Amino acid sequence: TLMLGSDGKIGGKSGCNGYGAGYQLEGSSLKVLPPMIGTMMACAPALMAQEQAYRELLEKAASAKLTADGKLELASAGGAIIRFSRK
Repeated sequence: TLMLGSDGKIGGKSGCNGYGAGYQLEGSSLKVLPPMIGTMMACAPALMAQEQAYRELLEKAASAKLTADGKLELASAGGAIIRFSRK
C-alpha cells in the first residue's frame, strides 16, 4: 500500500512490514526522501524478497501520474513501474 500525505510523508505496508519516508512531488516529478524507515518483522523468504523489490523501486521513484483508468503509476528513471489501485 502507499499513502501520500499532505504533510510530505508517505507510508504504507510493503508486504509484511510497515514503512514511511518523506517525499517531494512537483508536477509529475516525485522524489522519495531518505531515510525510509520500517518495521522489521520476519516473513516468508518469498514475501521478504518481494518487499525488498517494492521498497527499492519506491526509493528510486522519479515520476508519478494517474492513468486513464484511475491508477497511480510510479516510475523510476530506469523505467521500472509500479501501479496502485485505489481502495
